Amino acid sequence: MDKDTESADDRPRGVGGDRRVAVTGLGLVSGFGVGVKPFWESLLAGRTALKPLGSVPGSVGELYVTRVDDRALAAATGGEAVERTSAMLGAAVAEALADSGLAAPVEDGARQGLGIGTCQGMFHAEGAELPLRADRHVVDMYTRPADHVARRFGLRGPQAVISTACASSTTALAWSAAQIRDGRAEVMVAGGAESLCLFALAGFHGLRATSPNRCAPYTVSDGMSIGEGAAVLILEEWEHAVRRGATVLVEFLGSGMSADAYHPVAPDPTARGALAAARRALAAGGVGAERVDYVSGHGTGTAGNDAMEKEAMILLFGDRVGSVPISSVKSAVGHTLGAAGAIEAVASVLALHEGVLPPTAGAGGVLDDRIDIVPDVGRPARVEVVLSNSYAFGGNNASILLASPGAVRPRPRPRPARDRAVITGVGAVGPGGVGHAALLAALAGDPVPASSTEPVRPEEVLTALWRRMDDFTRRAVLAASEALREAGIDPRADDGAAEEAALMFATAGGPMRSVEEFGRSLSELLVPERRSSFARTTMTSAPGTLGICLGLRGPTITFLSGGTAGLQALDHACGAVARGEVPYAVVVGCDEITDAVLDAQTRWWGPGRWADGAVAVVVESAARARARGRRALAVVEGTGQAGGADFRAGQAADPTAFVAAATRALAAAGRGPREIDWVLAAGARPDRVEARAELRALARMFPDSTPVGRTRPRLGETMAAGGLVDAVAAMAAIRGGLRLPVDDVRASSAAGSAPVRRVLIDTVGCGGVIATVLGAPDGGVADGPR
Repeated sequence: MDKDTESADDRPRGVGGDRRVAVTGLGLVSGFGVGVKPFWESLLAGRTALKPLGSVPGSVGELYVTRVDDRALAAATGGEAVERTSAMLGAAVAEALADSGLAAPVEDGARQGLGIGTCQGMFHAEGAELPLRADRHVVDMYTRPADHVARRFGLRGPQAVISTACASSTTALAWSAAQIRDGRAEVMVAGGAESLCLFALAGFHGLRATSPNRCAPYTVSDGMSIGEGAAVLILEEWEHAVRRGATVLVEFLGSGMSADAYHPVAPDPTARGALAAARRALAAGGVGAERVDYVSGHGTGTAGNDAMEKEAMILLFGDRVGSVPISSVKSAVGHTLGAAGAIEAVASVLALHEGVLPPTAGAGGVLDDRIDIVPDVGRPARVEVVLSNSYAFGGNNASILLASPGAVRPRPRPRPARDRAVITGVGAVGPGGVGHAALLAALAGDPVPASSTEPVRPEEVLTALWRRMDDFTRRAVLAASEALREAGIDPRADDGAAEEAALMFATAGGPMRSVEEFGRSLSELLVPERRSSFARTTMTSAPGTLGICLGLRGPTITFLSGGTAGLQALDHACGAVARGEVPYAVVVGCDEITDAVLDAQTRWWGPGRWADGAVAVVVESAARARARGRRALAVVEGTGQAGGADFRAGQAADPTAFVAAATRALAAAGRGPREIDWVLAAGARPDRVEARAELRALARMFPDSTPVGRTRPRLGETMAAGGLVDAVAAMAAIRGGLRLPVDDVRASSAAGSAPVRRVLIDTVGCGGVIATVLGAPDGGVADGPR
């Protein structure tokens, strides 16, 4: 591979963001073995790793799957004692870092981050039994693989776990690229990992989505074949890569996301959402559809998905569609769920770099004469621009655009001036009842007046859907509906804005009651009324239903980063609003407590109070709020993230991560420590090790006169919603309606009287810390009706 010697000064500024993004390394683990080379050679030869598995609960015959060889995986990890998903992800990261020429562990971890997509995390035979047992359930089921590699490789920059079902790792790549474009990181390790999981196998089979044969995307289309694997791409700020003499494999031009808002499981047959995602990726990359040379398709082999994807490509390319080759790697390595998009991205990079199109292995039926499906073996071709698509349960669509270095040289286009993001609506469902007024009363320790809130009623949502929702989704829907109502926005009445509006969802464990219920019913999968229950267990179920209820069709992401997920979702929403990518965003944090979750949380963090809860906020630009005559509740001034930490009960906690996150938040806000009037700490109990580390960090950074408070002793720990609970408390303090600290850790004599103009919120998850600065809205936003 030749070095890209063109100087950084000669290159145009990136489009779709402020900085260009290069791909400098690849790592992969698949059914073909550990490493990119066996994958690529086998793929081009038209081989398949799909093998018969045998029956699963509810199955009427064999299923074909791919599995990673145990001995090869053990050799790649040096016998390291980690669960399977972490082992595969670690092997892929090690190969990708070596391929990029970066040291492992990395030398400047503060500027190196991690974005990982997954559906089931470590939810397989080594991580949990079915039905779930409280003594085996772990609180870091979804975050452990990412936390493991962040610590192992010294990655201390932005860190996220994303679960948008089968679009997870494509979305993780898009989120990671955004961290580089915004200057938060110089290197992002991005991709996905998934282990073969009985839960998912049984679920898809119960939905009649699996094939009785090896899957044949775009031809036979009689069902999917599940696989396992991991794939990682090293994304790097272009000039950083050039300075260190790295080989630039391809350029990451842009990404696009959308939501169908159509059905909890089935894709929209009109391909409206898939087309929107592809067009957004092209717009972000600054190129037209005529520049695309190859499409790395989602191609699951299911009839509905294959037909929809063909329709999307016909609409995108028009008369040219027959000359744009498309293929799917899933007939070779199986549908690897959360890892699928990253594996397909690796294939796309190799297609660009090697000039060979990967085939749809074993295309078993009559080829569609409308489109060019690359069959059976690799095809040499001149490729400069590749579009890679992923589609998922809940109507999640994600596309990324890659190009050969120097192939696309658009003229720099003026970027719109960034406008600050403000919060204009709040909604909540918590222990105090429905409505954020009830939440504030609970935080203040006051009784909830009967007239203090006007809760959203089911008939204001969609009655038919309401009956089919689980309680987890109902909480999210009620909170989001209240927030939109307070913001004065009705997406269903303003279809144009709703087409672009974003939905950012945050959870630590997802719909755990539905997960446990489905686990108990595995043996009954052939009973018709049980088939649909699997769909409710996915992390896209609640946001997908929200999109249908509210008519939101813009970018949709589910953050699964534990206790930091709420502020992470808020941060990403604010970035999209500030860059002018979306008109507004609905941010929802939601979690629920079951006996298994309570037991696991207690063993992980120690004794404490835990609570079901959902909190939602509406974010839009200050200019848009002013134009609509809406009063802003707060300005989101800045957020800072620090990953690579490790917090659990009885384990020493390093205050460095807290200092790093708060320092970055203050820098992003352009504020100094003395400009913060209040700090809301994450620690629920100051006797716990992570809480003591947090307080040491805050004492080091802020003057003694700065009060430090906590909301969790009053309300309980609501996990991913906790950061948004703190945001609601901070906004109330800014408006003068709530005096903080709620339960003080360090309070000054001025605690009850000093005006609050600015609050720093601190949240902690299993592997990281996020801090956010909220400020009082100034005269730039109209003090109009609420």
